[in-house]
Amino acid sequence: MRGERVPYGEGKARLLAAAAQWMAEHGSLAGLTLRSLATLAGISHNAIYRHYRSVEDMALDLAADFAQQLRSGLSQARDEVKSGAGPARTVVGWLFDFALAHPAHFKTAHLTRMGPPGAARELLEAQLAEIRQDMRTQLTHKKMLPEMPADDLDAALALIIENTFQLCIRCIESPQQRPALLLRAEQVFTWVLAGAALTAQRGGLPKPGP
Repeated sequence: MRGERVPYGEGKARLLAAAAQWMAEHGSLAGLTLRSLATLAGISHNAIYRHYRSVEDMALDLAADFAQQLRSGLSQARDEVKSGAGPARTVVGWLFDFALAHPAHFKTAHLTRMGPPGAARELLEAQLAEIRQDMRTQLTHKKMLPEMPADDLDAALALIIENTFQLCIRCIESPQQRPALLLRAEQVFTWVLAGAALTAQRGGLPKPGP
């Protein structure tokens, strides 16, 4: 059966939804072709080329769409942290649930970060940098971050995000460990920031030589 012709914006949304469903069912985009994607999305095979020239092109949009959902959800979770409460349990708790609902996306992102340089990796790193900036802005506003130089704080937050990303992968692989992993996330958040603040008070670490 031939796919139907649909408006440009709707067609693109259908393609991304179909690709996300493929990832959820197969664990990656391996084996997916543009023609099979068009069939899954219910649009004509010719129409798909109005949107993408390759599966790799589509994967960039899929990653960007996923990253935007992730960034928006994390921001909302931080907003829900009550005054006087540690943010890690609420925010990472939401993140674990999100990871468990989208395991293929997280695993693909993990492989992308570990893989060779390229457009997908640059996109992912840029999105993580924006998430770090959101984290810094929101938690500073809530007075949940210790005083320290901006560069030191950015480095500490980057370390926390890196560790949390790894914990998400572990949570996907062993969901029954969620409570223990959540406790570990709280410990890392507290210890890294406390250590960074103490180091800054003592004058910081020696700068690398030329």
